[in-house]
Amino acid sequence: MTESSQDSGRWQLTESSSADSEAIRALFHEVFGHEMTSPMWQWKYGEGRGHACLVWRDDQLVAHYGGLNRKIMLFGQPDEAVQIGDVMVKALERGTLSRKGPFMIAASGFIERYIGDGCRYALGYGFPTRRAMQAAVRQKLYAQVDSIVEHRWALQQSRPAIFSSATQLSINASAGTVKKIEATWQAMRGCFKHSVLGVRDWDYLVQRYLKHPLRQYQLFLICKRFTGKPLGVVVLQPEGRRSRLMDIVGDSADFPRLLGHAQKIACSAGAEELYGWITRSHAHLWNGTEEEQDVCVPSSVWQPGLSPEQVSNRWWLTFGDADFC
Repeated sequence: MTESSQDSGRWQLTESSSADSEAIRALFHEVFGHEMTSPMWQWKYGEGRGHACLVWRDDQLVAHYGGLNRKIMLFGQPDEAVQIGDVMVKALERGTLSRKGPFMIAASGFIERYIGDGCRYALGYGFPTRRAMQAAVRQKLYAQVDSIVEHRWALQQSRPAIFSSATQLSINASAGTVKKIEATWQAMRGCFKHSVLGVRDWDYLVQRYLKHPLRQYQLFLICKRFTGKPLGVVVLQPEGRRSRLMDIVGDSADFPRLLGHAQKIACSAGAEELYGWITRSHAHLWNGTEEEQDVCVPSSVWQPGLSPEQVSNRWWLTFGDADFC
């Protein structure tokens, strides 16, 4: 535990540090049934990339409420948000769901430190189920501001694209390639000046995808074939007969062509279906078969800050914005 702990009756609240990683990973394994490796914890929380509030009882970690830094464009202006994740409470303590229980101590402690007026982050967001969302609304932690839908595309062999081409990207991309990637990000941010949009520049793509310690993603730069002008970037995660569309970067006017390339790439690798997540408010920008998911998008309301009305139906979120995909 860190020295900045404070009494909370029989529980003790602290801010996490690297010294707590072993206890956090042990609680993760107990709650979720699979391991969070040390490299995975480091990818999420190391080097200041994330924060967490911890609740202890008799020197035993019983609750964890984490958040990962996310640079955003907030209605066209640079800002920061925090993605809530790894919310977990030890099984023996879950019956204590009052406003003074370990979950509420961790959640309210985190929000008061990090989210809202006078804090580092303008917004907190996440991907809770409807049931979890309803519980948080009752506890006056969150308000729902959007929901997630899944788009699917059945794949079949088609002729290669004539007027554009796809180049797979690596962490060692040339300066010229990086310049083209940055141009696609600049085009995207220009299209979403009235939205809340996570930054998708080259540094982000490298850290989020190419440096992931466990998963293998495929990033492709799509350019016009004859001029070399960049159209956008698509990020895929192959899953055998299915392929997951993790992300798309570019001018929204070029989304149909970019989605078409994503389908061709997935099909050529043997997939029969491409699927991706998108916030319902922005789902009209994609053209797949749509299906509602049991996933909500919340906004923190525990303390003063941006109101739910200000950000309602403004978030652009995909699979790539979720650390668990």
